[in-house]
Amino acid sequence: MNDLLRVLIEGMLSLVPGHNRNSLIERRGQIRLRCRYPVLVTCGPRSFRSLVTDVGPAGLRLKYVDRLKKGVPVSVRLADGQAAPVDCKTVWCRSRRFSSDRVAGLAFTESPERLAGSWVHPLLSELGWTDVRPQRREWVRVAADLPVVLAGKADHRALLLDLGVGGALVQVDTELAGEFELKLGPWGELPGLVLPARVAGGHCDQLASVQYCRLAFAPLDDQAVRELGHYILKLLRDSLL
Repeated sequence: MNDLLRVLIEGMLSLVPGHNRNSLIERRGQIRLRCRYPVLVTCGPRSFRSLVTDVGPAGLRLKYVDRLKKGVPVSVRLADGQAAPVDCKTVWCRSRRFSSDRVAGLAFTESPERLAGSWVHPLLSELGWTDVRPQRREWVRVAADLPVVLAGKADHRALLLDLGVGGALVQVDTELAGEFELKLGPWGELPGLVLPARVAGGHCDQLASVQYCRLAFAPLDDQAVRELGHYILKLLRDSLL
């Protein structure tokens, strides 16, 4: 299945200006988990409370922060203090438009060994972002924001957060397990698409009362692979607009 989709996408990359295979693979690091975690941020002698609003393989984003200079090292600890903190550096910090709130983007500076002992590692592991088997991350996963349905014994409305050749990440209101059909679209010129999948992991955001479920697709026939490829390409093109 991967070879067929690889040929389809690489044959159409000229339709996506400014992108090549390497840049697409690098987009894996841009996949983010939306969340709400109260944290304590320490920067030198000062500390302040903040809120983590999303986490990815390379770093995290904070809301309600004091002014931070680019490159300044900070330590981020969960507010309950029960897990090891994670060390980061400030990548950017700015005030939100039409608001007095300030937000910041941080990059992890921990070694893989130290990161594995922090509060971030279990979260990313559940979502498959720190899997030690790199072959599971050799193809692009594209960020999305599309309403979908998970059809099983009961139907569940969900929000598609990312889509890849092997699976997807969705946000739902209840904990799920087992096998489902992921129903996408119709979307624009694309017809509806039904993909058999199973729940392969997940994470509960208790503050927001939502679940993030990682889905693994069952083997697909050639037609389904082509249609999945068209969805991935449209998401890539739309991300440039």
